[in-house]
Amino acid sequence: MNFWTELPKLNQEGIKQSLIEKLGEPTDQLSSNCLQELTKRIGHYYLPETPKNYTIYTLIGSVSEILERKFREGKRLNQTYYILKVGTDQLQAQQEDLKPQKWIQIKKLAIIGQELVFKYRKFYQNKQLLDFYPTEKERGKHYWDRTK
Repeated sequence: MNFWTELPKLNQEGIKQSLIEKLGEPTDQLSSNCLQELTKRIGHYYLPETPKNYTIYTLIGSVSEILERKFREGKRLNQTYYILKVGTDQLQAQQEDLKPQKWIQIKKLAIIGQELVFKYRKFYQNKQLLDFYPTEKERGKHYWDRTK
């Protein structure tokens, strides 16, 4: 059996068992962690139906600047995205990650200077914005009407 030709036919557990057959049973915690990470990485590439697990982080602050950018390469060539500067952090906002109402608020620069809670996921190169909403002290100021 060739490991690489069998991979597309396997599920996550099958990949793990195949790795154990090829590499041996893990003997300590470090080996178990390595096996788990290898299984996840291989599954990420070979199993498109594998759910993507990620941690969601939160950040509280106000947006000082919004910069419009376009992707210069890849499958999103010339697609617009925005960089939101929140303190020393930069959050990347993409249309497919946000609800239409929130995307419009970013495009109209309606969230600059507002104290908000930002939810994002962290990648190697950027922090992708998933959602934002007003903090408790901003809720009573009719925040959501400011985009009109």
